[in-house]
Amino acid sequence: MKLFLFLFLFFIIGYSIGTKIPNQKNKIKFNNEALNTKTSSSVQSSETIYLWPMPKKVLNGNITVYISPDFKFSTNLTASTTLKKAMDRYYNLIFGQDSKSHSGISILNEIKILVKSNDETLQIGFDESYEIFIDDSGDDGGKIIAETVYGAIRGLETLYQMISFDYEGEYYLIKGCPWIIEDSPRFPHRGVMLDTSRHFYSVDVLKEFIDALAYNKFNVFHWHAVDSQSFPLTSVIFPKITKGSWSNQEIYSIKDIKSIIEHAKERGIRVELEIDMPGHAYSWGIGYPEVLPANFSVSTECQSPCPTECNIPLDISSKESYLVAMGLLTEFNHPSLFNESFFHIGGDEVAYPCWNNSLKIAHWMKQENLTTFQDAAIYFEIKAIQQLIKLGKTPVMWEDAYLLFGTSGVIDKLPQEVVVQIYHNPLLAVNTTRDGYKTLQSPYWPYYLDNPYVDWETVYEFDPSTGIHKKDLHLLLGGETCMWSELVDPSNLFAKIFPRASATAERLWSNIKNSNSTTKAKPRLERFRCSLLERGIGAAPLNSTSPQIPNSCYLS
Repeated sequence: MKLFLFLFLFFIIGYSIGTKIPNQKNKIKFNNEALNTKTSSSVQSSETIYLWPMPKKVLNGNITVYISPDFKFSTNLTASTTLKKAMDRYYNLIFGQDSKSHSGISILNEIKILVKSNDETLQIGFDESYEIFIDDSGDDGGKIIAETVYGAIRGLETLYQMISFDYEGEYYLIKGCPWIIEDSPRFPHRGVMLDTSRHFYSVDVLKEFIDALAYNKFNVFHWHAVDSQSFPLTSVIFPKITKGSWSNQEIYSIKDIKSIIEHAKERGIRVELEIDMPGHAYSWGIGYPEVLPANFSVSTECQSPCPTECNIPLDISSKESYLVAMGLLTEFNHPSLFNESFFHIGGDEVAYPCWNNSLKIAHWMKQENLTTFQDAAIYFEIKAIQQLIKLGKTPVMWEDAYLLFGTSGVIDKLPQEVVVQIYHNPLLAVNTTRDGYKTLQSPYWPYYLDNPYVDWETVYEFDPSTGIHKKDLHLLLGGETCMWSELVDPSNLFAKIFPRASATAERLWSNIKNSNSTTKAKPRLERFRCSLLERGIGAAPLNSTSPQIPNSCYLS
């Protein structure tokens, strides 16, 4: 009777994600009765399911399955080195202890990873859906079924969180079997922005950061690589650009850049580069002084010395500014380097007073019939946008560009190809989507991680879709939480980012109907934080920078 009621509720209150399961996998044992997964929908066990982010659809039981010491992963996609590396990586993460055979009858010897497509293209909207099936007897093994290798990688992360080790018995196990999980993300763009200009992060630290993104099921590393304080990216075309780095030891070589991108791709993480222009360009001028406006330091607003502020824009009247800016866009968008379709060109916080005392700029504006500095900024930004479109890229810009074009008399509106990233009032997304722009949410409250006053509950309760008209919701691509590095470096990076960014991760991945309670989320987030610590990611305690008393991570 209990089983019948459970399955009845599962069918009535759940929903199906519509994934077709091969015929030979349509039946899975549930408490010794056949459960047809084609017609079943979703309900969760009354006990806490310690998975993060919460999958879209979960059904589980109460049987423990023990894992054989001879356990292995297998796959139909044997030619994929990406999948093989992922299987090896997760095998090593999961099975770090020597284990023994268990005398029980439910023994799991193998999990088959079945991938339907060998397409490993990594662009906006790539398929990350997956299904997990674990029988309660172990006889049929387990299965992860995915459309792409990246969905399989997301499934492996969920599996990692399901498996535990019994130190007393010295065996691995999966509780709560059988398991049926069907999962896919709510938004196609889920990222963390990291600023590597204000402080430098080594390649190893960035790779560890990318690992942490994958554990959280993020899929974008927004690399805010350069700013006024430093320009650490090597350019072959403009070799003097790295004179604007902090030092000769704090530069990313071409080899470094490619290594970071490859490391990310193997984990299903897109790397979206940002080179902010025309503002925040002081570091450009260390190697190429002709790109900065003449006499900018005469203006009171432009006298703040680096490294504190120094927000000096490019000289938009200088031919050298266009040569360097458009050349960098071309170089860094070459398929052999950043093969990502999104490229961020900033467009924010242009310090117009820095142009006040340049006769050259004044003369150029008169020639071009530009009456305001805002019009001059638009002139430059149109050039940059057109250059990216010519290169086959999608321009991404901070909200300043949307607001700037909307108030100018020179250009009626921002080109429709631009993706607008919001960082002030999130309700601006109502306007951007209404006007037909694809939009990303990164409001400083609550998504700026350098703000110590925002707790994880505030982050978790923020719904990026609030206020957006239903017909415009498809234009909301997702969002990014942002780690500006004025007061952050490798010594405190991970504690500043996690677990607050993990709250964002679930909000952007999970259906909000399945994950809308901080009370229910808290024990899951605490457990997930423990799993990050196990893997060397120094996530801080919830709403604290350090532990307050001696305690267990798992009992906190």
